[in-house]
Amino acid sequence: MSKPKDRRAYILREIDQKGFVKHGDLRQKFGESLGVNSIQADVEHLVDYGLNIVSENGMIFRENAHVPQTLRVRKNKKQEEKAQIARVVASMLLGPEQSSLNEGANTKRFYSREELMHEEIGACSVEKELSKLWDKNVRVLGTDSGTTNEAVCRLVSRAKIPCSTLSRLRFFTNCMTHFEVLGGLRYPFEVFVVGGQIRNLSDSVTGELAIKCMNAWDLKLDVAVVAATNLILGSTAAYTCYGVEEAMVKSHFLACADFKIVTADSSKITRDFSLGASPFANLDSVDCLVTDAGIHKEERAGLKEELLSAGVNIISGIEDSGSI
Repeated sequence: MSKPKDRRAYILREIDQKGFVKHGDLRQKFGESLGVNSIQADVEHLVDYGLNIVSENGMIFRENAHVPQTLRVRKNKKQEEKAQIARVVASMLLGPEQSSLNEGANTKRFYSREELMHEEIGACSVEKELSKLWDKNVRVLGTDSGTTNEAVCRLVSRAKIPCSTLSRLRFFTNCMTHFEVLGGLRYPFEVFVVGGQIRNLSDSVTGELAIKCMNAWDLKLDVAVVAATNLILGSTAAYTCYGVEEAMVKSHFLACADFKIVTADSSKITRDFSLGASPFANLDSVDCLVTDAGIHKEERAGLKEELLSAGVNIISGIEDSGSI
């Protein structure tokens, strides 16, 4: 019997190379007994991870016209988890100026320095690095594509703190959605989009052209915030995503940064390496993982120990972080 992860890897390769794959090709590769329901389950799994594909008339293919709908579907998933992660990361990027937040609902969206450094969240483990960031006159930040990182950008864009603080932020992104959220005359900070070909599946710029653009800019970041499709633990430990070209950009963002953050909700932490996954970083090549509070207490200790042994700090959101 064929394994779903092997079929999904094959689907990804064929779509990347040809733009489509026939159901008949899947049956020829994995056995004539492969049913429509199994194929549809594979497609739905890949769509859940943000790939803009559909299965119709015996064929799986890209469906560019449905990109906005697909992104909306992704935004509606794991909203509480994304809110927790976004609250932590945005608080890390904005720094202690949050004490100047206006009173009201917006106050609850960010952590104060004291809250952020509390052991329940765990940012005390990287306080030295954060202090360096907060002391800078200009903070150069990089965010790659993904709905979790979009939640971070959206939260930063709604911050009610002095313009003198926001004007110290300079964002680089490869995601058109993030540019739309952060860009415009409404905000005093600068936003730059990496040049290259837009990948409709993720509304992002990926591949060799994007890398050449960043190299031409001699891009240097204070912080990179990169989203992972999965964090694989164990003997094959790595941060992964779907697609080699996307992995290239994620790796480059991290390589350009002094402080490296990976975001992943708790459901994406696994020990099962999928053949469809493209590693973009080794476990020990980032500074911290920001996740949500969904990890069970008995699992958290083991996870923390494994990450710390690799030199990685784990920072967790707490429940009831509010809407984004």
